[in-house]
Amino acid sequence: MFFEIYVNIKKELLIFRMKIITRVLSTIFFISLLAMLIFNFSVSEILEYYFFQKIFLFIIIFLSFLGTFYLDEIKFSKKDNKIVIKKGFLFLFKKYKYDFDDFQAVVFRKTLKMPNPLIFQFSEKYFYLFGFQIKDKIIIIENRLNEEKFNEFLNIFKTFFPKQSEMKSV
Repeated sequence: MFFEIYVNIKKELLIFRMKIITRVLSTIFFISLLAMLIFNFSVSEILEYYFFQKIFLFIIIFLSFLGTFYLDEIKFSKKDNKIVIKKGFLFLFKKYKYDFDDFQAVVFRKTLKMPNPLIFQFSEKYFYLFGFQIKDKIIIIENRLNEEKFNEFLNIFKTFFPKQSEMKSV
């Protein structure tokens, strides 16, 4: 849903990152919210809001800020035989480095979403969780993939990763 896979032309680098379109739309929304607050509102007008309106405005600004500035990226580099995980804000992130030897398994879980007759949805759907186990640490990439997207993520990863990787259900 939120992640995309990027493979460079030489097929030396595989990156799981937030979709560019999601980041761009979030940035546009954040900038427009800030412009609205700066140019259209006065402080006294915001103070006259009801409590739940203030909370709702704060939540929207906070979520658009996170969508714009939060970095969650996993890079697999064949050139260096390294896995680099970056988590945090664009200007303040934590970097974790692992070797390919530390990689243990591809983690998945298949979950049945029950049909809902109230909204005339009678078919059963499965959702997949996709992630990695690196040094006894489980890193979840996506948790609500459809079967097609799950197979796409899995096939791209298996064709890229130089070693045999096991599948582990959680």
